Amino acid sequence: MKLRDFIILMVCCLCWGSNFVVSSWVIGGHNIPPMFLAFVRAAIVLLVMAPFLFKKLPEHFWRLILVCLFIGPLHLAFLYTGLITAPASSSSIV
Repeated sequence: MKLRDFIILMVCCLCWGSNFVVSSWVIGGHNIPPMFLAFVRAAIVLLVMAPFLFKKLPEHFWRLILVCLFIGPLHLAFLYTGLITAPASSSSIV
């Protein structure tokens, strides 16, 4: 494995792990509703990924959008609801 690939891998792991820590901190310390946090996270991802969405889309792209609309908020809502009572380290492993 090249050093560049290893650094990219470590940055991805750091971002993924910090996601749980920040989410747990926001939900536990500031009493933010889990669904609102899921909405804010989805909005940030949409803003970051928006430049890539305006290229030529595949034929059945609407199916992907539909799945993402149902799976994403549902998964995040359960995750953030669980973070209210569970520590971030346990949640990130599960």
